Amino acid sequence: MRKGILVATQQLTTSRGLSAGSREHQNIMDPADKPRGVETLVASRQLGFLLYLVFHFTSLYADIAITPFLGVSAAILHPSNLYLPGEVDSLHPDKSQDVNALWGGKIGYIKHDWQWGVAYYNQSMHQKGDVWLYQLPDLNAFRYRLTVDSQALMTFAEYQWELNKVPFTPFVYASIGGTTLKATYSETPKISDTSDEIFLNESGNMRLAYALGLGTKLNINQTSYLSIQYQYMDTGNLSFNETLNVSMHQHLLLLGYTFLM
Repeated sequence: MRKGILVATQQLTTSRGLSAGSREHQNIMDPADKPRGVETLVASRQLGFLLYLVFHFTSLYADIAITPFLGVSAAILHPSNLYLPGEVDSLHPDKSQDVNALWGGKIGYIKHDWQWGVAYYNQSMHQKGDVWLYQLPDLNAFRYRLTVDSQALMTFAEYQWELNKVPFTPFVYASIGGTTLKATYSETPKISDTSDEIFLNESGNMRLAYALGLGTKLNINQTSYLSIQYQYMDTGNLSFNETLNVSMHQHLLLLGYTFLM
């Protein structure tokens, strides 16, 4: 039965409500468990130096390409049934997909007809619809709203074909990596005097994601070009503490501007 259900997953708590890293919290911790600020700083500097070396020596043998991009995402969210104690409801979206803006960028190395590197995507997905209590259309008493914020970091590879006497350069694209999802699910009653509501919150671990695409480039000059491309992206499944599961994939249309260094 639904009675003001609130579910939050993967929350961080500390002993006696003290904030992690505070002086009071450190006093009740084992000395071996105290924050290691110096070690963390040294490790981050070592990692930065290693990335600098990789960046420097690779740039001696390949061109560096930096590409910010903007685009639109047609997100398709497939929610499962909503499983509550003693109750299973079905969700019915208003639209099969939701169109939203996204932004991101990539940095890569170009050698001959190949480019490889790292890409970042930031987007939000939304869905609204009806809730059928006990999966019965006559008990259509609630509206739901599902929001998913996604940040993906992926390695990519790209291959292009140089065409003679044509300003356009077609290419194909593939990437794989991880995405971090932050999602909320909420319900509101259609009848104002109905008090039962549900709110679910999930922000969790990185999930596997991949993308496949194709596009074309238009040379502006010797050091820059425009690109437009389509990508299909799969960001895996999202679970609200076994109460609700959502599978997600997106169709992306991206416009980028590349600087060559």
